[in-house]
Amino acid sequence: MTAELATIEAVTATTAATRTRTILLVDDEENILAAMRRVLRREGYQILTAGSGQEGLELLAAHPVDVIVSDQRMPNMTGVEFLRQAKVTHPDTIRIVLSGYTELQSITDAINEGAILQVSHQALG
Repeated sequence: MTAELATIEAVTATTAATRTRTILLVDDEENILAAMRRVLRREGYQILTAGSGQEGLELLAAHPVDVIVSDQRMPNMTGVEFLRQAKVTHPDTIRIVLSGYTELQSITDAINEGAILQVSHQALG
């Protein structure tokens, strides 16, 4: 989680001082969302959480978001599928996928097309 936090810090450093930086966390497991929320809230971020890709898309439509951190394995819509859709509507938002599994081909394809910028092995579960 330290590397992800450093990436988020570096990328969101240019956000206007008048607006709190916002991170959207997307995971179908509430305990993972709670752990990430605890870590990132201490850093002063506004935290939005979604339990699915669809819910994440709805939050993106309603709120300005600087960084998206999404789990890969979720029902109905994978993290890569969600981040591909997020890229279309929010191309300047930083997109990070977390995966506790090896799904190398789908994640590699998403990186190559620019849908995600960073992959991290999920160490919170």
